[in-house]
Amino acid sequence: MSITAADFYDSAKRMAASAVAEIDQRNAISRAYYGAFHHCLFHLAPGGEVRADIGHSDFCRHLLSHPAGSARRKLGMALNHLRQQRNAADYTLNRDFVATDVTTAFGAYDNVIRFLRAL
Repeated sequence: MSITAADFYDSAKRMAASAVAEIDQRNAISRAYYGAFHHCLFHLAPGGEVRADIGHSDFCRHLLSHPAGSARRKLGMALNHLRQQRNAADYTLNRDFVATDVTTAFGAYDNVIRFLRAL
């Protein structure tokens, strides 16, 4: 494998640091989400909890189906929040995205990683 989940997040950080246009902010949010998604797959698919080819919304639904307060439910909440940010960044053209939106996405990414470590 020539790329890792961390490579997506590293790319997001570089995009955000050198952003000169709104599209850079949007792309940074999107890359942060994909980094988080692939981190989750890397940790959960090998054990058979989920299929490696599971869809994004199905993956979030699976995690959100765990009991309230559980580490997997918290992981699902953080990942789904970041997925919603990515969807808005990719598909909602009638709203502006700025550096604070990227900061929020990076915070959600950090939460995903923190909840993964708690598993």
